[in-house]
Amino acid sequence: MDELWNMWKQVREKSNDGKKNIREVNFNLCKTEVASIEDTASNGDPYEAITAIMDLQKRLRTFDMGHDFSEEIKKMLNKIWDDANEKIKLKKVHLREERKRQQEEFKLKKQEWINKTKSALERFTQLVAKNSSIILQAEEQVEQLKEEKNSARSGAYNQRIDSWIEEKEKKISDIKKTNEELQAKIDKMINELKKAGDKESDKDTAKIVSAESENRSEEN
Repeated sequence: MDELWNMWKQVREKSNDGKKNIREVNFNLCKTEVASIEDTASNGDPYEAITAIMDLQKRLRTFDMGHDFSEEIKKMLNKIWDDANEKIKLKKVHLREERKRQQEEFKLKKQEWINKTKSALERFTQLVAKNSSIILQAEEQVEQLKEEKNSARSGAYNQRIDSWIEEKEKKISDIKKTNEELQAKIDKMINELKKAGDKESDKDTAKIVSAESENRSEEN
């Protein structure tokens, strides 16, 4: 009887040793996978690490490694989970700060562009006004020359007057062409400022448009 009992104990011990070996092998396999997940959480994508943790947690029950080993793996995964979530939080904070920085930078650049465009618009409008004044003076001079020609007695002097009139009319034509080109730029800048949607810019633009309309009226 004692001999049978001893044989049964030996078989049981061998069986227990076999289970222990299997559990240790499974535990080490899990540890290897956990180490890979930890590396992903620390050096790679924390979202990918979270997904890998959930996948391994689902598969833990398929590993025969006993309660103690299983709990140790769970503790490791919980720590990695916390670390990954903390990294995700920091990443979100960084993204918010970066988005805010980009928005502020965009606003600054937009305002700089608005200021430059308003300055150019005012400068071009003043130039158109100046040119319009020159055109009016030149046109008056042409009329005076025509009147003078009618009363001139010398043919040679008439030719000189014709030359002056031609010169003045050429000057008027060139300035009008310049004003047309400036006006096209002015119209484009006004539309761009309206699209920018800046309230203060709209007020300033309205003043410039008003002045520019007066210039057109004077030309006509």
